Amino acid sequence: MSFLSDHNHASKAIYLLGFCVAFALAGDLTLYAVLPVYTSSRGFDLAAVGLILSANRLVRLPLNPLVGLLLSRMVRRPFLLAGLGLGILSNSIYILAPDEKLFLVGRVLWGIAWSLIYIASYCMILDITTADNRAWGSGALQSFYFLALAFFPLLGGFLSDTLGFNTALLVCVFFAGAGFLLASLLLPETYQNAPPTNNPETWKQYLPQRILPNLKQGWLEMKELLNRTNVSISYLQLLVFMVGEGLFMSTITLFIARHLDISKSFHGIEIKAAAMGGAILALRSILSSGIAPLAGKISDRWKNRWGILAFGNVLGVLGMIWIAGVATSVLFLAGVILAALYSGVTIAILPALIEEANPRQPVGKLMGLLTTFGDIGMAIAPLLAYNLLEKFSLQNIYTVGAVLLSSGLAFIWLGAVGVMTTRNPKNSRSQNRRL
Repeated sequence: MSFLSDHNHASKAIYLLGFCVAFALAGDLTLYAVLPVYTSSRGFDLAAVGLILSANRLVRLPLNPLVGLLLSRMVRRPFLLAGLGLGILSNSIYILAPDEKLFLVGRVLWGIAWSLIYIASYCMILDITTADNRAWGSGALQSFYFLALAFFPLLGGFLSDTLGFNTALLVCVFFAGAGFLLASLLLPETYQNAPPTNNPETWKQYLPQRILPNLKQGWLEMKELLNRTNVSISYLQLLVFMVGEGLFMSTITLFIARHLDISKSFHGIEIKAAAMGGAILALRSILSSGIAPLAGKISDRWKNRWGILAFGNVLGVLGMIWIAGVATSVLFLAGVILAALYSGVTIAILPALIEEANPRQPVGKLMGLLTTFGDIGMAIAPLLAYNLLEKFSLQNIYTVGAVLLSSGLAFIWLGAVGVMTTRNPKNSRSQNRRL
């Protein structure tokens, strides 16, 4: 639709897309906040919780490149609506699931749903933005993600503690349904060169002639990304999503319940672990969203991304140590703040680093590489943490997290060797970006 080329209409479409994405995340973010302390009501053991919270990421690892190939040459809106619809179904299964097996099915469906939603959303943004406002469009969508990350764990924790776990999930179904309705009623198709999809012959010719050859070519070209700098950046991406995101998000509520004294009430209202965990996750998200653009701006001005990355890494190590120590509530909160700053700094700078290190590579391939390593980190963190809880305390696990983060300093040094200053962002590719 040509009207989307107008900046104002494109902005409205991006904001609408942001609300759809944020609403779809309600159930997933609620589970991260409250499931660890509601295992007994469902008969789950802690190892099952780790698998449940990791399943959606494991599904996405092989699915992401396939969805990306499909969406690079087909209409976007049906894929987005399919993802939003699967999100409603997955949230409904959480409510109805009598045991961990059916709950796991819901998580697998959510993994498929989020792959469709996430990649379709970014394809739509690339369709309706130009080189002059593409970063703004991507950042605007990311801001809705951070707002969801701040709001829904808090809301889910509060509703679970006051009205019950299933009621909280029912509210999440409502939000997911609202996102689906918004997209189906108000969001237009953005892909301008889509072939006719109502003709079966189109699909018979389209898949073998375009999708499969591109998949093979893309796989062969991946070898070009194997170098010291890309390995370092990929490891740092894995680290921030495994420790800074996955471990923290999936265990902080359980950590509070086991290691913090929250028995005091506030104006007669008893504060429970799920609500406190939601509040901590909300605080962390707000801090990360605030520091990310600031860190990016400073790194642009100082031309020393590796140095700022190292500074953020040190903050992360200190944060995990202070959280693990639980010496006082003040130190615990300070640790949460430092860990949030680490995540915001790292996630903001790594995409710029990998683009500047590979100026001739398509942005889609580079971001696909980062996304894959991020998903690996998010997938294995809950799985490892909840299985290790059979032998180790959460304090010990967070200490191991601090040690892992400290290893990031070695990879920062490895990546920065021979690259004393990063390339000028003005020299990096700004046009012809594709997923």
